[in-house]
Amino acid sequence: MVSVFRYTDYRHFVVDRVRDLGRLRRELAGHLKMSEPWVSRMLSRQLALPSNHIQSLGTFLELDGGEMEFFQALVALDSESEWVRGRAWRVVLANRVVEERTSEVGKEPTWSLWYVPAVFGLSKCEDFDPNPVWVSRALRPNITEEQALEAMDFLESIKVIDRNKRTPSDSLMTTGVQMDKGDVTNHFIDYHRQSLDRAKEAYDEFNAEERFMTSNCLALSEETRDEVRARVKEFFKELHGLLEEANDQVPTDVYQLSFQFFPLSESTSAALRGSEDGEDW
Repeated sequence: MVSVFRYTDYRHFVVDRVRDLGRLRRELAGHLKMSEPWVSRMLSRQLALPSNHIQSLGTFLELDGGEMEFFQALVALDSESEWVRGRAWRVVLANRVVEERTSEVGKEPTWSLWYVPAVFGLSKCEDFDPNPVWVSRALRPNITEEQALEAMDFLESIKVIDRNKRTPSDSLMTTGVQMDKGDVTNHFIDYHRQSLDRAKEAYDEFNAEERFMTSNCLALSEETRDEVRARVKEFFKELHGLLEEANDQVPTDVYQLSFQFFPLSESTSAALRGSEDGEDW
């Protein structure tokens, strides 16, 4: 029998529990004294579950006292009131059972999501609150409360945060080491693409005093290209050293720093060879 404590969406739980009980959707509709199409629309998020049906639904699902309290909190996560949702999340987080996962950083699909490192950064800030309502509103652009919970669950599963206390300021999360070694997975590539999307959105999301954007188009020899690449790597090392020196200061905000260095042309000799072969260039 599925446990309600493993869910964050009451609808998914209802569907799974009804199946495990060997009951039918029309039986559920009859118990609630509602039509079967109404139940289907409620379970597909087209209709909200009225508060006067929660107790009756819990009885049909054979929930005990503790399960019922948790189920009521799951339903409250749909409230339009941020205060009600925040209170419900506290109940959910205090009682929820998360499946144990062992994962290598960078190998999980979750790692490709831009907001996972951002939530990690938030966990270092002085006013960090693990309530998904707070986390979802703190990031810009905002994420959903479900995404906030997903990120915290993942980060806690790989033991880089403990949502019960602030993360040390000197802990660092970067894709630089793996990319430098050539350990490039699709998850890292997807994350970098999403970082570029955040950079584009930053022009509209933040004013000029909050962001710094610059770009250069360079004509380089192979020797100078390699030197530029080496200096960028050295800068990142210096930056990490700076962060370690400042670990006694409590962060207040999360920033994204990215470097993109890539060609805008193929080599002149290769282009000429293509022309000699009769290709257009």
